[in-house]
Amino acid sequence: MRLAVLADIHANPEALQAAVEDARTLGARSFVCLGDIVGYNSLPTRTIELLRHLEVVCVQGNHDLMALGELTPDRCGPNARRAIQWTREALSADERAFLLSLPESCLLDGETLLVHSALGDPVRYLRADEDYREARRAIGEAFPRVRICLTGHTHVGTVVEVDGLGRVRQLGRSSRTLRTDCFYFLNPGSVGHPRQEDYRASYLIYDAGARRTRFRKIAYNREAVRAENLKHDIHTDLGPSVLEHSWSAAKQSLRAIARRTGLAR
Repeated sequence: MRLAVLADIHANPEALQAAVEDARTLGARSFVCLGDIVGYNSLPTRTIELLRHLEVVCVQGNHDLMALGELTPDRCGPNARRAIQWTREALSADERAFLLSLPESCLLDGETLLVHSALGDPVRYLRADEDYREARRAIGEAFPRVRICLTGHTHVGTVVEVDGLGRVRQLGRSSRTLRTDCFYFLNPGSVGHPRQEDYRASYLIYDAGARRTRFRKIAYNREAVRAENLKHDIHTDLGPSVLEHSWSAAKQSLRAIARRTGLAR
């Protein structure tokens, strides 16, 4: 089974459509979404329509819960809070019912678990090695057969490997074949609002038969989303262009080299 793993779409149907079309050209026939369908942007209706049409298997994210009033946006910045408040008022009763119907986690098959972040906690960030060890223990207690956890929330694509001794290897956005004797967290990055990267929609192809990961980044009509956001006084930074991001990364690398060689002043 070739599976397209989507996460953190954030009411950006332009990015979602681009990712879906790309995934189909690569042979993906099944899609899953790891939550945060809404928030940050102003096109929740089109986003939900696309997901329902695709019959995507979805779980709830923290922004979905905030839009429903099930969580408070206390940890969000002003732009995110503005988007959540607008979304609460914009969602129809049917759209609210759809988001409310989504589970907090889902067993896709005998060895694959879908969550937004950590099991039972859609707000917690998995970043440090100990975060992954604790999350691995919790999953093992609840679902002993699970060996793959598909998780989002950070908006940063990565593969994290945990071996039988609890040793953690954070492997980054690496396309690779997964070992059968290790546990893996697979984060596809964000479709609609990537971080630490350029603006393009980020997602993951997972070939379950070959146990192979493949990360993808796909361009979309960013200006159309910005224009719609501005109509509703939503000011989400969708991320830099590819050229801007590459130039910024190059400058950071040069500064790091200068510090290491003593050339920085």
